[in-house]
Formats: sequence, C-alpha cells, structure tokens
Amino acid sequence: MIFDKRNKFFLTLTFIILLFLNYKHFKKIPIFFHMHCFGVKTCYGEKVKVESRPISVNENDSLLSNIGSSRATAYQDLNKIFETKNGYVVSWLDNDKDIFRLKLRYFSKDHISNSEYDLGQVVDNHGGGSITVTSGNIIHVAYYPHGDDHVLYREGKIKQNNIIDWEKPVSVGDHLTYPKIFSHNKKIYIAARRTKHSIGKDPRPQLVIYEKINKRDFSKPRILLKSRLDGYANFNFYINRLQNEKYLYLILKRVEGSDNKDYMISQSVEIYKFSNELSIESMFYNIEADNAKAIFQLEGGLKKNNSLEIGPGFNVEDMNVIPLIIEKMNSSELFLIEIKNDEVDLQKMNFLLDKKNKQYFFTKTLGGTVIDKKNNAFLVTNIANLILDRPNKFFNWGHDSSYIYVFIFNPLDSSKKCKLVIENPINNAPEWLPHVRTVQGQSILMYTSGKIGKSNSENVKTKVFIRNLSKYAEKNC
Repeated sequence: MIFDKRNKFFLTLTFIILLFLNYKHFKKIPIFFHMHCFGVKTCYGEKVKVESRPISVNENDSLLSNIGSSRATAYQDLNKIFETKNGYVVSWLDNDKDIFRLKLRYFSKDHISNSEYDLGQVVDNHGGGSITVTSGNIIHVAYYPHGDDHVLYREGKIKQNNIIDWEKPVSVGDHLTYPKIFSHNKKIYIAARRTKHSIGKDPRPQLVIYEKINKRDFSKPRILLKSRLDGYANFNFYINRLQNEKYLYLILKRVEGSDNKDYMISQSVEIYKFSNELSIESMFYNIEADNAKAIFQLEGGLKKNNSLEIGPGFNVEDMNVIPLIIEKMNSSELFLIEIKNDEVDLQKMNFLLDKKNKQYFFTKTLGGTVIDKKNNAFLVTNIANLILDRPNKFFNWGHDSSYIYVFIFNPLDSSKKCKLVIENPINNAPEWLPHVRTVQGQSILMYTSGKIGKSNSENVKTKVFIRNLSKYAEKNC
C-alpha cells in the first residue's frame, strides 16, 4: 500500500514538473503538443491596440517603424501588402523589448494612413505571417507560429471612416510555420509547413492546407506536399493568374533535406499550368501523383552545387514574367522567366551588376517583379558582397553590405530603363528583405534596414521603410 502511494505521489510530481517546464523537451510528443500554451497568456491572441500616428507614402522612404524585428518584412511569398476596395493594407513585425508584435496599417487611395494596429504578440521573428482581403473590405490575417505552434487567424472589417473593426482571433492547426493566407475561387485558405511530431510514423515536414468553412472554423489539415527527404524542408508557391482568367500558373519552390552538416540538400523550381476552376488540393495532388507536367523545372541545392530563389511575378498582355536567382559559391545569376503561349524563355539580367566590381552578387532575399497601371515594371532584388568564407556555402543571408536594387523597365518598350539603389553605407547594416506588390495601380515597396541578429528571438532593432515606386518612376525615369 505504501509503495502504491509513493508511486502515485512521484507520478503526480513528475506531471507537475512537466507542466512548469512548459514541456520543453516533450512538446513534440502527440499527447503533449497542445500544452505549448500552458502559462503563455498571449498564446490565443490579444485585444488589438490602436495608435494614432499619421504617415504618407511617396516616392521617397517613409518610416513605418524604428523598432522593427530582424525579419520585419520577411518573407516574399507571404503577402504583406494587399489591395482593398479603396486603398491597401500593409503588415510588418516589430520587436519591443524581446516581444515580437505584429503591426498593420490601412492606407487610403491617397496613400495616407492615420492609425497603426497592434494585433498582438507572436512566437519569434518567424511569426509575421500574411494577409489577404476579400469582398466587403474584409481583412484576413494568419500569423503567430514557428515550429511547434498553431496559427492565429484574425478577421477585420474596414469601416467607412477607415477604422478597422477586429474580431477575436481563432487558433488553427498545430506545429506550423510560414502561414500563407489566400483566396481561390471565393474560398479562404491557410497553407503552412507542418513539422510533424518526432514520435510518429513519418517525421518528414509537410505542406498542409486548411479551408475556412465558416466565420470561426477551419477544416482539418489536408496534405498538399510531403518532403521527399529527411530533415529540414520548406515549400513556397505563387499563383499567377492569366489575363483571360481561365488558367493560372502555379510556381512552386521546394527545399528538402538536411543532415548534421548541411541543409538544403535538394531544391527545385517548378512551374505548372492549371485551369482556374481546379481546386488547390487537386492541383497539388496532380503534382504529387506525377499527373501534371511542368512547363519549366530546374533542380538545385547541395547536390547541384547551387541555391535557387524565385519571387512573385506579373502578367502583361499574354506574357508572364517571374524572377529567378541561381546562386553558386563564387557567383550568382539573375534571370527573368518569360512565359508566352506556354513557351519559356530565360532573359539573363546579370548586366545589373557593376562590371567593374565582380565582388558583388545577387542574394537569396529576392523581392520579386511587379508592374503598375502605366506598364512600369519593377524588378526588386538584393545585392551584396561576395563573401567566400561565409558560413553557408551557397547564399549570403543578410550580410552588412546588402543593398536593394530596383530595375525599372517597360516590358513592351525596351528603350525605357531606369534604376533605384537603396543603400546606407554609413549604417553598416543591410537594407534587405524587400517586399513589393502593386495595389491601386501603383507599386509599393517595403523593406527592413538593420542587423539580422544572432537568433530568432534576439532583441534586435531595425527600421522599416515603405515607398511608392510608381511615383519614383514618374519623377525620375
């Protein structure tokens, strides 16, 4: 009897200790993973805070924040600038005393914003998430997680006085990172990388999708892709709709595989053409089952001695334009993938580098390509020093020499060319993580200025800037 009582006591004590340790070493075990919110008051969201501070966006830099996080405007495949009925919204990630907080602003058609919204705390510098907007001026935001956490989904409605009325957040899924919220055929989806429990049948990361089924509920996860290799994996995709809206191009980038020494063992960039009426799940099912033939495919990673990067593209007339970087140990190349009538042509853009200084190259943090209503196209990329002894073999991540280069051109008139260089040599810190989208017919750029930090949770302060590239082109090109 005494033995039984002692056993019960020690079992109870062990369970209590696990709770207070916030199950740090047990959170990947299935029966424990929902306990990651134990003792974390902000885990299921906070009340939105509003600060009145008017700013405007013009051809020069406007300061969004001077307490930006180390990845304030990451990542280029997650929408952080999105058009509304009468303006647009932007979001970024701040770091206030080691607390990472998601911020959002609404800008009118006149590029004026009066209020800054604080949507609450996220896990670390990966938690910035993404936004989309649907009819009725409804803003949809997916944010918060990194690794072992759920997504927070929050909905807001833009009122006539340009004030946003926010709903309480909803938690979606588990073990997610890089939530991408988007609409397709009048449905709202959240796609994200899911890192499955380390104790289970299959530990390989997946790309999963959740469908919004009513105002506060999402479907169970459906697997779109599964990593073909053990270890680290990540999946990025863009949907470029053709002008006739009958078809779309699905641009997919896979990063798969890692071991004790290296990661990004395998990479690939793939482009597929699908009917616009097809569901997202059907598109990816056809890809996984080898029922869809890629109209463009490129292999990379350690096995090919290079690193690949793609960014958002644009359509003009019957041509689709998508940027691509192939980065090697001692060099890099920038291309524009041009697709016309399903025929693919690669335009090399290496002439953008200064021929006198071969020590500069294109980096992994590619902003993308967009086009405005006047057919001004903007190719936004990062350029940095070629550091031969950099820790990673194939890409230079946020080096102090990084600056933003914007090549301005008209895809229908080769005689029109111009450039914008954004750098701050005195700052001795990178200008990087460019994020660019076209809203209300004008192209808007947002970027991070400051050190990258040594960890995902380090209290690094950066500045976040925004500018109107179309206005710049009107006055300078």
